Amino acid sequence: MRSIGAAQASLNLMLQRVTDPSRKTFGKYLHQHGTVIHDIALSRAEIESARLLVLSAALQVSRPFLN
Repeated sequence: MRSIGAAQASLNLMLQRVTDPSRKTFGKYLHQHGTVIHDIALSRAEIESARLLVLSAALQVSRPFLN
């Protein structure tokens, strides 16, 4: 879970950088580029997938003790 937390913190930093109004490339703000938004969405989906996988594994490991 620590690595997932680090990935989430990295995503938050990426969002801060993309939404910074002082950053422009090719005459557009970073958040106006479709590829940037696609990469952010993909990263978010991968983080959520990893989080759910870890929680599922933890549930399967602890399930024998719940009965």
